[in-house]
Amino acid sequence: MDENTIDWNKVWKNQMLKNIESKCAVECARVWDNKESATQYWNATQNNKEQTQQTIEGLALTPDSRILDIGAGPGTLTIPLSTQAMHVTAVEPSEGMAGVLQNNIAEYEADNITCVQKRWEDVNVEQDLEGPYDVVIAS
Repeated sequence: MDENTIDWNKVWKNQMLKNIESKCAVECARVWDNKESATQYWNATQNNKEQTQQTIEGLALTPDSRILDIGAGPGTLTIPLSTQAMHVTAVEPSEGMAGVLQNNIAEYEADNITCVQKRWEDVNVEQDLEGPYDVVIAS
């Protein structure tokens, strides 16, 4: 790797280690392990689609786009992106959010979404992902 290139994966891992080492650290994904909380979050995003639409409009998408959505949650971006792209890979670690995401994939009949239920730090790029990707989103 070029010495002037930022290794964002390394930066992320270092920041997560600092968070874990702090005395008041709470693993983010655990907040959403409860499917009821995840459903409430999904419903709230459906009541405010303006932000989602603005985010999507800011992306350079084509019908051939392949998207990686890290921290996909219940599918707030994943579901609408799947209607505009060839494929979306959703990485979501929490059980509740991943369950709501799977329900939404079925409800919206989005057969071009692959889910990886792991923390980003635990994803094996060669084994878990179906790259290359044209757009990467990290929430």
